[in-house]
This record gives sequence, structure tokens and C-alpha cells, in this order.
Amino acid sequence: MKRRSIIRRIKLPGWTIILILLLIVTGSTLNFFSYLDKNGLEEPANASVIKDSDDYSGRFPGLDVLVRTKHTDEYTYSIALPETKNESINSILMDWVTEQEKDFTTAIKDQSHQVRSNLTIELDTKRITDDIYSFIFSMYYYLGGANGKEEIQTFTVDLSSGSLLEVDDVINLSAYSKEVQKIIINKLHQEELLQDVLFEDQLNTLLKSPDEWMWSLNQDSFSLYFDEYEIAPGFVGAIELDIPLDDITPYIYEDIFFQSEASAETVNEQIDIDEQEWSKLDPEGKYVALTFDDGPHPIVTPQVLETLNRYDAKATFFMLGIQAQYYPSLVQAVAAEGHEIGNHSMNHPDLTSINDEKVRGELEQTNIHIKEAVGFSPTTMRPPYGAYNDLLVDVMKDADTPIILWSIDSLDWKSRDKDKIAQRVLEDIHDGAIVLMHDIHQATAAALPIILESLHEQGYEFVTVSELLYQRADKIGPHYQY
Repeated sequence: MKRRSIIRRIKLPGWTIILILLLIVTGSTLNFFSYLDKNGLEEPANASVIKDSDDYSGRFPGLDVLVRTKHTDEYTYSIALPETKNESINSILMDWVTEQEKDFTTAIKDQSHQVRSNLTIELDTKRITDDIYSFIFSMYYYLGGANGKEEIQTFTVDLSSGSLLEVDDVINLSAYSKEVQKIIINKLHQEELLQDVLFEDQLNTLLKSPDEWMWSLNQDSFSLYFDEYEIAPGFVGAIELDIPLDDITPYIYEDIFFQSEASAETVNEQIDIDEQEWSKLDPEGKYVALTFDDGPHPIVTPQVLETLNRYDAKATFFMLGIQAQYYPSLVQAVAAEGHEIGNHSMNHPDLTSINDEKVRGELEQTNIHIKEAVGFSPTTMRPPYGAYNDLLVDVMKDADTPIILWSIDSLDWKSRDKDKIAQRVLEDIHDGAIVLMHDIHQATAAALPIILESLHEQGYEFVTVSELLYQRADKIGPHYQY
């Protein structure tokens, strides 16, 4: 399947929820992990499982999302991957991701720049029916130099049959090809930036080859994606064309259209949670701020919440926007229990390898998904991999949002061993510590009771990062932590 380039990004609470989520995951399976093992791939950083569709509590029935991350001296990568209830579809998507990963690592060996490279594969999910989804993957490669390279790939899948859909499976092009092409051309000419600059010959040639189209569909629009230089000069960049569904409905096969119209996306109702206010701490107290990155996770996060509640401990959860988008009920559960929610970017890229526009987009999209769930945006952020530069500092100062790092790394992402995780935290613990953990690993959930019990016996209290910042800001400064 063809890959294409793109330059700009395509545009209630409490323990009842937690107990329901715990019950939901009890009978889950781990088929996806066996696929990873069989293909010699690393376990996803936040590997999740697929529940039966009748019990599924996420935003997209029948789907889960995985974000695999890796951090080495030579490169970082973050890959968002949907996991479906259909193993055939999972295999197709995983094969494609594996190919991109291999291309990236090969390119690293061939390039001579002495910089850390980066691969980020973002995911946009569009629901058409209960079983038909469009997945839009936006890939960003940075191998050094002034600019990175971006590409896009789309898949529209039918989970019930395990098949990929081509555009002529959805739109009756055999009968209405010319009419559909005319709609596309007219819509392109209406775009102000494209007036008088379209490469008409290239456009006409492409439109006559529907198997080459990059496209997606949802209940509002039919979208086409064009590479930089493909149908217009390079200064235009890549193009996303959204055609309102009403304009193209007469040409869509009726069974697809009526299923789409009858199937509404599952969106959790926003709950009324007051924005957290943090109290000043006792100067004589002993305090620790526990932090959890990369969630929320439908299995691990509820376990972490239960343990924190047992010890009357508050913590800070630095959430990925894509996780918040898929699991808004978990965002609500975290906030309802009085924990702090921080911004950890939308897709876990290395923010030092992307431009100002993309940095702001990563953070703003995350804020949007969190606010959709709980009614307010995060007031702290932690950069993926702990990587920041002057650009990110300036962006965060403009947003009046402190950058939060850590003083103790549990290395849970590395060891995946509860005893080693607990030992590493406890041997380095000190008053005012900020502890880095991840609520995506089962071993972290298992280590947490050991950590909390020991620290409780030592007289520590467990607070949010913001509470600690207010107490120690005169010592650590307003925009950095350790």
C-alpha cells in the first residue's frame, strides 16, 4: 500500500467507575502480546487488551490503543497502534508498523548526523459504524538537519470481516466516477491557498486511479490526503481535503451510509469536577510526589487508583492525549479521586525534534481531550523522555505552565520487576522527591503497595506535584523541577 507525505497535522466518577473497570478487564485476553513475541518486537510501553465489545467502556467500541516507546542514545520512537477485536486486522497493522520501524532504524545507520533521531507515528481514529473504522497514521521522521520528514498512511477496516476497504467499496465509483471527481476538483478550487496553483494534469491523473487515493470517512465527512508537491507547489505543503458527507451521500453505497447514520460515537458525558486547589504544606513535614506517566491504562490505572486510595495518597498523572481520548472515563476517575492531571503530549514525541507549531499542537490537543472529560485543562506538563530545549521552555512560559521532571526514576519501564522498582525508589527516597513511574506496567501496580507501606512507616506524606511546587518554589524556581 502506498505511503504519502504530509506536512501539517490533520485537523460517573469515583470508585463506582473504577470497580466497573476492574470487573470489565477480569476476563480479558492477551492475544496481541503473543503476536509481538512471535514477531520479535518489544512489548508496547502501555500494552493493553481487547475486551468483549458488549463490556467495552472506552470511546471506540471494539478498539484499544497501544503506544510503544523506546529511548536510546541514538534515537527515540513513539508508535501509536490501534488494537482491534479482529486478529487479521491486527496483523495487517502490525506488519505495516514493523516495516516503518525497520525503515527508520536502517535510515539511522545510513545517516551521518551526530544527533538523536526520532520517529513518531501518530494515530487519528474515525468511526464509521460499529465495525468500520478509518485509521489515519501520521509519521514524523527526524534524522538530523533543520527539518524532519512527514508521511501519512490510511487504512479503512471492517472488523466484522477482517478486511481492508478500498474507496470503491464505499463509494460507487463505477457508476459515479466523474461526478465524484468533479466534487473533489471543485472543492480543491474553493481553497484559497490552492487557487491558480494546482497541478491540474497531476490531479486529474491521480483522480483516475482511486486505488492510489489516501482517504478516510466518518459520519461528517469524506477526506482525501495529498502529498507535498503531489498536486501543488511545495510552499502549499501537504493537503487534507474534507468533503461534507451531505455532498457525497448520493454516491455512497446505501448499506454503508445507513449504518453510519444509525451508529453514534460513544462519548463519555463530561462530569462536573471542580478544578483542583492545592493546599500549602507544613514546613516541618516530609513529602513525596508520586507521578505516573503515559496513561491512563484500562487495566493498570484502576489498580494504581485503588492502592493510592488505600493509603490516602495523592499523586500526579501525566497523561498522553491519545490515551485520554480513548479512555475519558479513566481521566474522570483520576480527577474524581483528587489526583492531579498533567500534560504529557498527545503522542509522546521527542519535543526537541519538532517545530514550534507541532509542539503547540501536541500540548493543545492533549489539553482538549482532558478538558472534554473533566472540564478543565492541566496546569503542569512533563516532556516525553524528559527532553526539553529553549523552544519548549518559551512555549511553556507563554502558557504559564511549569515543566516538571523528576528526582527519582523508578526504571519500571526497564526492569518490569516489582521488587526492583520498589528497591530503586526506596533506596533513593528523600523529602521533596518527585518519583517517576508509569501507570501502564503491571509490575508498577504490584510495586506500589510495597513503596507506599514503607514510606508511610517512615512518616512520609504523599502529595501532588503542584502542592510540592508551591512549598518549594523558592528553592527550585517556577519552570523546572530537579
